[in-house]
Amino acid sequence: KKQPFSDALQSRQASDYVYALSRNDPFKNVVIMDEPALFAIREIDQAILIRTLGNLHGGGVTYLPGFSALHSELGTQIALANGSSDPAHFWNEHYNKPLARALAEFAARTGLTYDSPHSQNFLIEMVGVNPTGRIVLRDFGDTYASADFFKARNRDDFLNQWEKKNISNGKLTVNVGVLHGNQMPDFMNDQLYQKWGRDFYEVFEDEFSAATGISRADLIAPMNQNKLYFTKSYSTRPWKSYFEKIRSRYCY
Repeated sequence: KKQPFSDALQSRQASDYVYALSRNDPFKNVVIMDEPALFAIREIDQAILIRTLGNLHGGGVTYLPGFSALHSELGTQIALANGSSDPAHFWNEHYNKPLARALAEFAARTGLTYDSPHSQNFLIEMVGVNPTGRIVLRDFGDTYASADFFKARNRDDFLNQWEKKNISNGKLTVNVGVLHGNQMPDFMNDQLYQKWGRDFYEVFEDEFSAATGISRADLIAPMNQNKLYFTKSYSTRPWKSYFEKIRSRYCY
């Protein structure tokens, strides 16, 4: 599909920002996919964004696309290789919940949350057939930017260049939809998938609270479902102490 000029610049902006944050303080649950280059021609509104797996090689690890884990045959085979005859439970523990931890850490550190959090954007780190608990994230241009986080970091310059409709004021919108764009595997059904949604937000809120010091009492929001996407929008108004902590810690 076409990569518009402005979208590509936004993706490059987000990638540079995330790398700057992680350079001296690496993520615990997140692996960043490198985006080393962008080629763009403004006059024809066309761009090419380059992503590479080069920085993910070595160390005895491999990376499983999220959609592959949720494939009826392969997902079942990997679960069985780990001694589990319940692939839905296995991948809830080793994909859905680790993804919640990764996205909570990502949101707490960056102020960004995914607009399209489907499994095309996520890879599962593996050693042999064993998931490590870390998740590769990619496509940071397809995210919401929390105005409160960026203002606390004194990064109005970032917000000024960001797509206005993807700036969240007074809230942190957290979406997830690992099956969006894919067929439901044989081991999944609507009831189990809704449980995955509830489990995702329970783990997300625990991790986000631990990372920020924000009370779980200030992380209350209804879970909504639109087809295969789940959404929660948390009010950032009670989080003043965390934003003060950001102001005292970060100088970007």
